[in-house]
Amino acid sequence: TLVIESPTLVYDGSSLAYEGFNYNPGAVANQNGGFGWGGAWTNVTGNAMYFDIGNLLGYSNAPANYDAHSQGNHLCGYGGSRVGRLLDCSPSGFFGQNGYLNANGDIGAAGKTVYVSFLEQSAMPASFYEFEFHRGDYGDPGRIAGVGNDTSDNDIHFRMPSGNFLDLGPGDGGVNFYVVRIDFHGGNDT
Repeated sequence: TLVIESPTLVYDGSSLAYEGFNYNPGAVANQNGGFGWGGAWTNVTGNAMYFDIGNLLGYSNAPANYDAHSQGNHLCGYGGSRVGRLLDCSPSGFFGQNGYLNANGDIGAAGKTVYVSFLEQSAMPASFYEFEFHRGDYGDPGRIAGVGNDTSDNDIHFRMPSGNFLDLGPGDGGVNFYVVRIDFHGGNDT
């Protein structure tokens, strides 16, 4: 089971994408909030994921005062579910207007840096869960990185685009705050 949530913020012109999960409970297919996105959430595989009202608090695992912004809803997944959402890669979108698109029209222009922050909680540390990064394809062929326990142990790992895993420590079922920095280069990204 995976639960992810972001804090409620107001767009101030400095952010390129935001998802606050400020939805009523119900099917993922009915949700389409935030900005910088190319469409609504899509259930890709497994059981239908759902949004539920409740708090997802990181306490000492999140930055100071972060919990005050994190009283919104959360996205719940279970039983092999996978849900995804594409960022807006149109020339007129946030990323296109700010020079983040490469020659293929994907986010990844050389010299640009992207930060992705999220809260992640696994209710069952021994089960598979992962916050995944994809390019163009929601399935395994599109997966280029991830944060989760997609290994034989119960530790949380950062799955790098190279296929290697960086061990981030044991999964404890608690809520943890992650920030992933991606630096785009002409060759391999870091």
